[in-house]
Amino acid sequence: MKRSVTVLVGGSLVFWLVTSSCFSLIGKNPQWNDPVDIHLFSNSVVVLQRGVLFGTVALIVCLIPTIATLIWANQAAKQSAFKQLILVFGSTGIRMGFVLLGAILLYVLVEEFQRTLFWIVILAFYLYTLALEIIIQNANLIGKGQKIFSTEKPRV
Repeated sequence: MKRSVTVLVGGSLVFWLVTSSCFSLIGKNPQWNDPVDIHLFSNSVVVLQRGVLFGTVALIVCLIPTIATLIWANQAAKQSAFKQLILVFGSTGIRMGFVLLGAILLYVLVEEFQRTLFWIVILAFYLYTLALEIIIQNANLIGKGQKIFSTEKPRV
């Protein structure tokens, strides 16, 4: 399980690094490269490019529920088929709900996030972390000798 979470976090950080680098290379597009002042405490200010800020927030918002569902999936793999089915639907709802709730709260409460670009970045990170989680889960199943799709004909 540690290895799965490490691969998920590492892969997500690589995606964040690649997307952040792309935001810097886009050029003079103000939608991506405008500096954003973030007031953390009374006197400290951090200045980030908007694309890097959106990517960092999207990484955090999407990675937290994906780690939780990956851990749940590793535990459910040892359970009955019914509990695995609950995992499939439950993890999708939990992940989607957490990401949507977090993004909506940021959109409503923080003026800087009231941009279409923010939703595009959230969607990109959501889809990437979802795909990476599916790949990791399938690799775990194959590594344990379980078949993902059976080619055997059912016995009658």
